[in-house]
Amino acid sequence: MLFNALLLGIALLLVSLSSTAAVFVVSSNADSGPGTLREAMANANSTPGVDQIHFALTGSTVITLNSNMYSNGYVEILGNTQPGFSGTPIVEIVNSRFVYLNGQPQHTIKSLILNGNNSSYGIYAPNIKDSEISNCVFKNASYGMFFPGNIVDNLIKENTYINCTSYGILIQGTNSYGTSIIDNDFSNLTNTAVYSRGSLKEVSGNDFSNVNYPLDLQYQKTKIEFSGLPSGPNYNTFGNNRRIFHGYESDSITIRDFNFNNLIDPVHYTYTEAIRFHGLRNSVITNNIGNGLTHGVYMSGNSKNNTITHNTFRGIRAHGVYMNFATADNNRIDSNDFSGALGFALHLSGTNLSINHNDLDSSRFAIGLQYVNGLVLTAPTESGPNKNFYGDHKRIVHAEYSSTF
Repeated sequence: MLFNALLLGIALLLVSLSSTAAVFVVSSNADSGPGTLREAMANANSTPGVDQIHFALTGSTVITLNSNMYSNGYVEILGNTQPGFSGTPIVEIVNSRFVYLNGQPQHTIKSLILNGNNSSYGIYAPNIKDSEISNCVFKNASYGMFFPGNIVDNLIKENTYINCTSYGILIQGTNSYGTSIIDNDFSNLTNTAVYSRGSLKEVSGNDFSNVNYPLDLQYQKTKIEFSGLPSGPNYNTFGNNRRIFHGYESDSITIRDFNFNNLIDPVHYTYTEAIRFHGLRNSVITNNIGNGLTHGVYMSGNSKNNTITHNTFRGIRAHGVYMNFATADNNRIDSNDFSGALGFALHLSGTNLSINHNDLDSSRFAIGLQYVNGLVLTAPTESGPNKNFYGDHKRIVHAEYSSTF
């Protein structure tokens, strides 16, 4: 028994020693040679276990890389080990692409300034998983982070993005899942903050102020809820945006309790939208406010089984809700205020529509129907399905390519 216990203890000790196999120290800011970051990375790649790279340079320093650098995973690159570090990164890496993080697990990058030098990427990381990128500054690149392939269960936290001209974060793999984007500052970007072609786990605490398009959610297949209330799930900061939510072929998204009046800037942007999805399914849009926009909710493509309820979109310039595909099905629009629309309060397509208890008063066109079949509209004074509130219209119902309504 004692001998077996001794063997077990030795085995556990060996596992412990191999789990953090080595620490490599960067003492030179040259591109290559002894003590450089490139040498430390090469050593980490050839050493088993989760290695660490520490920094021992002088004060705030710049390392310029003349060619790309590769990581095979199981490495922690820790800018917070640099002498003089007090929370803000002081080690800057300058290169068109700082590092390729190859498709292996357990990359950790903390507290570095990653300067793309007005070229492609800060980090290029195909197929990574179980990794963390935190407290870094990404600047002067087309993409702050570019994730080709499918990424899984990563944490992107407390980073700052400056002058990333295309995207702050681009996730390309449609089978990606489990990644969380938390407490990042995108407010110095102008184009798109997060473009994700996979299922995100959490998006919370981020500052999306001043970004044209904060969130582009494509192929989101797992349930996620966004709240406009600080106490709600996935609460973020928005403001001076052109559109808040955009997406493609996504499922099970809830968007609730947003006051888009305070978030979207109609002065700088003549075309503004709260929510725009192509192919949204099994989702809920509820209790939001947005007046004077071009579109309240714009839904194209094969949108099915969605509920749009208890929203206020008054004085909309084009459409309160716009659905434009004949294959849309089983969408419910209930108890909303679309009054005063300068165009259409509702412009709808598809089958099995439910349109009830909406205020369409004083809109130029109350309801537009396109590719709609089998819909019954009931007058306000009668009993029946699809009864709404009308008044002072140029036209109540405008129909195209529709029958039996």
